[in-house]
Amino acid sequence: MNIKLDVEESYRQPLIDFFANRQKEIFAAIEKLNQELNGVNSALDKLIIGEAETDPTKPISEAISVNGYHSAWPWIVKCKYVINRLGRPATTSEIADTIINFEPKLERTKVVGNVSAIVTSTAGQKHFTRQKNLNNQNVFSVKT
Repeated sequence: MNIKLDVEESYRQPLIDFFANRQKEIFAAIEKLNQELNGVNSALDKLIIGEAETDPTKPISEAISVNGYHSAWPWIVKCKYVINRLGRPATTSEIADTIINFEPKLERTKVVGNVSAIVTSTAGQKHFTRQKNLNNQNVFSVKT
């Protein structure tokens, strides 16, 4: 889009200076907001993933531990573990069924809902990729 401005010559340089300075101020504000956003994203990742991903053996009272799986893990870590354990992309139903095998007391509908919410959420998009399988179902794999 072309914009034509008719400005008297005596006003041209002061306007250029004003807009150039304003542009610098805006870029500085954007940079500051980007730094703040990166900090928020980092904090959010730590809250979602928790310490479980870096140290899944941390003891938590009454947590179930089976074959390296820990019931106290956040859902996002459980989903990653299951997909890695299966060794292939998996549907939300397959992920949920595997989690239920580890934690039989969980209610299947709630597990499916949690798994679906995690793998399709904004945070999940950082950790999982979605594609279609031969049956035209969504399958998820862990981003590397």
